[in-house]
Amino acid sequence: MITPRANFDSISDAMVTMFIIILGEDWPGIMYNYVRVYGDNGWPISIFFMTCFAIGNFMLLSLFVAILLSNFENSDDDEGEEEEEDEVNGADSMEVKKKKPFNQLVSEFGIRIRYEYISAFGTNEMIEMAEEEMKLKMQMLQEKIERERTNIVSVFPLD
Repeated sequence: MITPRANFDSISDAMVTMFIIILGEDWPGIMYNYVRVYGDNGWPISIFFMTCFAIGNFMLLSLFVAILLSNFENSDDDEGEEEEEDEVNGADSMEVKKKKPFNQLVSEFGIRIRYEYISAFGTNEMIEMAEEEMKLKMQMLQEKIERERTNIVSVFPLD
């Protein structure tokens, strides 16, 4: 008798079979082969295959997200190193970067998230309104920051 490629006869074959199931490559066909063997009592086999498929895909998704997050963390570290180099070479560099206050960053983030949500799920009219609203809010936020800076300078003169 010829055994199918996806079987559980040895540990190596079982690992290959589980890999095939987790990747989703014709796992229902493999499941049906084993369900047919047990006939009417094949429902525990189908539950086993579906559970392996779900948990395996969850693990692969978690691994993928972890890799993405580590790449983002590495890019943030690279930016931090560039900022440190700019601080060290501050007198030599022509470009001066201004750091934004935390409340401004949070406000801009909220505005951008709302705009991204509307642009993803809204109609064209909603997107146009959101663009105009975002521009106005950003302009108002910049004006507010400038007013606060002038108030601080007037209270604490730099002379």
